[in-house]
Amino acid sequence: MRAAYLGRPDPVVNGSQNPIGCCELPEAQPFLQRSCGCGSVGGRDFLPGHEIRAVNDRIRAHFGGSPLKFIQRVDGVLCTGAALRGKAS
Repeated sequence: MRAAYLGRPDPVVNGSQNPIGCCELPEAQPFLQRSCGCGSVGGRDFLPGHEIRAVNDRIRAHFGGSPLKFIQRVDGVLCTGAALRGKAS
């Protein structure tokens, strides 16, 4: 992004008195794609309800479709010695 626009004319010609115009630039699209892969663009990681789709996709792909295996793996990775002694990490 920086190399594409630094030191070059403003790509937005909209007659605004503001020194910087706002617009949708094609180079910015990869940074605006939602994490769920639905193809929509916006400022949030997921559309409402889409986070569970992303989680379920990973459960199917990596844990044979078993939510229990997923939970056990996450718990195993996140549980440290302190957490096992009753101290939240």
